[in-house]
Parts: sequence; C-alpha cells; structure tokens
Amino acid sequence: MLWELVPDQGDPAVSLFQPGLVNTPGIQDHLSKARLLDLPHAGWLNQRLKRGDCMNAEQTASVLAHTLDEVPIIDFHGQVFHGADLAKALFFSAS
Repeated sequence: MLWELVPDQGDPAVSLFQPGLVNTPGIQDHLSKARLLDLPHAGWLNQRLKRGDCMNAEQTASVLAHTLDEVPIIDFHGQVFHGADLAKALFFSAS
C-alpha cells in the first residue's frame, strides 16, 4: 500500500533537514578521543573543522528556524534541505 502525504489536504508536511557537520562541544570531545586512540577519521575530522567546513550550533539553529518559518509549505513538503547550502544562500542574500 502506498501512502502519500498531501499537506493541502490536512496531512502534515514532511521534509528532511541535513545540517552536515556541526561544530559542537560533543564533536570536539569526539575529536579529542579519536586523536588519543589514533582513529583513522581523526585527521579528516580535524581538517574539516580547521577549514570551517561546518556550522556552529547557533548557525544550524538559525538555518533550521529560517527554513521552518520562510519556506512555503508547497516548497517544504517532501524536500531534503542541506544546512550548508541554505546557510550560503542566506549569507549571500543578506549581503
């Protein structure tokens, strides 16, 4: 059986928000432990954080709040939103 959610018929609008890498105290703690254990991904994670290939928690929350507040339901439903792409779009539209 196939179910389809149609928001204009009273069903909830559903989408997926993928923030990507978020620089939090938890990820910093994980990185410290990964370095101590010489885990293979420690270098990769360290490089991503140093290059700024991530948002902080506040930026992530702002992008999510903007998405929930500003994206029309017809454009929201069934979409996958990528935090980094949204942040770039918001940054450039604000300048």
